Amino acid sequence: MSRSGPRSPPSSSADQAPPPFLGVVPEPSDAGPPPWCVVHARPRAEKGIGRFCDRQGLAWYLPLRVREHRYGSRRKWFTSPWFGGYVFVQADAAGQTTLRRCDHVARILPVPDPETLHAVLADLHRALAAGKVREVMPYLEAGQPVRVLEGPLRGVQGILVRAGDAARFAIRVDLIGQAAILDVDPRMLGPAR
Repeated sequence: MSRSGPRSPPSSSADQAPPPFLGVVPEPSDAGPPPWCVVHARPRAEKGIGRFCDRQGLAWYLPLRVREHRYGSRRKWFTSPWFGGYVFVQADAAGQTTLRRCDHVARILPVPDPETLHAVLADLHRALAAGKVREVMPYLEAGQPVRVLEGPLRGVQGILVRAGDAARFAIRVDLIGQAAILDVDPRMLGPAR
């Protein structure tokens, strides 16, 4: 596992973008999966959890979205978490107990399969480093209740029939055993509330 330490946007060169992460780079390991956990942060407190982890000696990972803003001829870089409200921390049971003492932590989510989470974080880091991540959207599966988030159908709810580039969902009329099928841009769908 490579240790990069916390990184902040470069102060001397406005032409260089900051890295697309803070913390430790999760790399594939043959020595067994390290115990990663998912920490749900209080609002706008992800970097505060990272500082706490640094003080406690815990490895952490925060994927960042890097945006450039131009002010005339000047450029300024801004970063924000790709997964707002979540920080990935490498912590066993004792480390999780330490994390609970942090005021920035709302809760720690259980991870049923730490090996898979570790592999997903390594893949995510590779995609971020290559600049291939474009957006983050809710993960939706067929059969899941969904609602339209924007556009003329905003607020319409149904059941996701097909996920993918052209999502399809059904508005069910259970009483008569029929459903109307709609094709919608998947970026316009979210989980039903």
